[in-house]
Amino acid sequence: ASADAAIREVHEETGLVLEPARLLGPVARRSAIFDFQARSVRQHEVFYAYQLTDSAPQELSTDGWTAIERSFVDEVTWWRLDDLRSVEIEVFPRQLVPLLESVLEGLAPLPPGSPWPHESVDLGHEDDTRDTQTPVSDA
Repeated sequence: ASADAAIREVHEETGLVLEPARLLGPVARRSAIFDFQARSVRQHEVFYAYQLTDSAPQELSTDGWTAIERSFVDEVTWWRLDDLRSVEIEVFPRQLVPLLESVLEGLAPLPPGSPWPHESVDLGHEDDTRDTQTPVSDA
């Protein structure tokens, strides 16, 4: 179920069409509480890896974005890992860079289409709310 949701979300958020059989993982999980539209929301996240077959970055599309997403997301773009290491904006999860390093290391010996042979990393719980008194709803 979470793999199907990942495939659907990637398509809605980026326009990319992924082959379900090539999805690897889950590689990580986390729970997060964050402020969204004047309330605190709890979200349970499952992360997967996917190797694109083309070495050139594919064109990304925001055509599947909802009106809410268009109102608060500035852009969708590709990042080089070296650039992500030195970025000064907030990136979530906070452990994204070490997670990507670990996933890339795990992908290196795998032939394309192989199942993910490693344990899913538990990234724990992050509370990114500014107001700890606000009731939390599940997303």
